[in-house]
Amino acid sequence: MTVSELRYLITANELNDGGNGARMSAMAQRLNVSKVSVCNAVERLIASGYCYHNGKRVLLTEKGLSEIADYLVVIDFIGDKLRRHLGTPKDRAFEEAIGAACALGEESRKGVLMFARENKV
Repeated sequence: MTVSELRYLITANELNDGGNGARMSAMAQRLNVSKVSVCNAVERLIASGYCYHNGKRVLLTEKGLSEIADYLVVIDFIGDKLRRHLGTPKDRAFEEAIGAACALGEESRKGVLMFARENKV
């Protein structure tokens, strides 16, 4: 998954309005991108099976929800290490952890995920 795709999925997940999905206009505003950019990204994510839309709202599929949950564990793990051991500010640590999580190969990402879950880190 690319950093951009992950940012869109995280945003859709965060802006999910009580299970009714995230408004594309709210996603554009949160990410500081155009509505066209959101539409294009959502179309790519739909093709990958991560989400779908019903009009102006984006809803995550089970696959999308599962991927977000796994990535957020990895992001939290990496971000925590950056904050605690390197003194990286929280917002910056989160952004850098997103990039790091996407840069990991699938096997390494799953290894970090398993380690973090087993050790409740």
